[in-house]
Amino acid sequence: MVLSSIALSLPRSGESLALIDPTMRSGPPLPHELLPRHSYMVGEDFIVIAEQLARYGYSGQVRVRALVRDQEGNAHRSKPWTIDVDGWLRQAS
Repeated sequence: MVLSSIALSLPRSGESLALIDPTMRSGPPLPHELLPRHSYMVGEDFIVIAEQLARYGYSGQVRVRALVRDQEGNAHRSKPWTIDVDGWLRQAS
């Protein structure tokens, strides 16, 4: 499988937040061939994500999922997790 994009799937139907910020700390560049039984990991600054979520109108505890698309257009989603938007924004100030 060849991975082509990474985003966060947001609670509002159909909304996603692309993780294309140049501060992405880790992860092989895309497109990336994912071999069987291997995983792909990206590190991103949660303050950057919180700032982007706030611009989308989100606050408080927000449940998100990683959303990865392959070159065939298939969507692959992670288990959900929660980001405390307000808490991360407080850390930024």
